[in-house]
Amino acid sequence: MALAVPAASIAATYDEASVGSVDKGEIQSLFGWNDAKLQSNAPSIKFTSNYKMDSTDLWTCSDGSTQSRTSTVMQSRALNVTPQTNPHGKVLGWTLNGIDQSKAGTYLSGGYTGAPYVGYCGAGGFTGFLPHVFTNTVVPGVYVNGVSLPATV
Repeated sequence: MALAVPAASIAATYDEASVGSVDKGEIQSLFGWNDAKLQSNAPSIKFTSNYKMDSTDLWTCSDGSTQSRTSTVMQSRALNVTPQTNPHGKVLGWTLNGIDQSKAGTYLSGGYTGAPYVGYCGAGGFTGFLPHVFTNTVVPGVYVNGVSLPATV
């Protein structure tokens, strides 16, 4: 007779910038792999985080108002990861070093908020642009081959 044993909670340790560590056991639990399967799949394991990029245009109108339009793009970005191995080359875990800035992201979604178009002033006339605002944010969370990896922070 087999006993039902509750699954161990899966947890990795990383912060909001996706910096931290992941033990091989966490990946084995996440995918149901034994050690041999983990070792054979280790070269193809990809760690990613989501990255939000906001670009805001601001302008003034002849009625004294300031209008804005923000473009938001969400990307999946590769993490800079260092495998931790034993002297025989067996993977024991990974160190997460945050977003790999040398690699481009993969588009997930995008959209606009604010004025219907840049330069829109309603009944007033457009009078000029204000400095452009860029905000880039790592969205907390790490994914392993597209599967969310729960964390303890």
